[in-house]
Amino acid sequence: MIESISERLIDQRHRNRIIEEVHSLTLGIGSWGAAEYFNAFYDHMNDDEPWQNSAMTEEEWCRLNELCQLMNKACDSTPGDLTDQELIDSGWPDRIKPDAQKVLDVFLKRGRFSEEFEQEAPSYEAGQTWLSLCWKL
Repeated sequence: MIESISERLIDQRHRNRIIEEVHSLTLGIGSWGAAEYFNAFYDHMNDDEPWQNSAMTEEEWCRLNELCQLMNKACDSTPGDLTDQELIDSGWPDRIKPDAQKVLDVFLKRGRFSEEFEQEAPSYEAGQTWLSLCWKL
């Protein structure tokens, strides 16, 4: 028997994945490479803006949308087949990092939601890093 997952739980999980992606943008292209730098972020967007999400506050959605608009500009101003070094040389990752950090800070004020059950508020506990919640370190 397949257990159905509520829309709320899907939204909570999706919000957690967004936190992970925004965190990766704070690190630059890292081991992702130029193509995945954009593709991984856009996996969590509805084309040019974030999807509506019941687990996000209005502030979180607005800040994420601002980051999305910056990523759209970066994507539009760079060729689709650029190398890692060409992306670095374009300066976009360095321009995006501080904005991504601001968005990450907004999301981490509330922390992460459970992946297993619905919550009204995240289960983040003081002193617990979001990475430990992500990967159960």
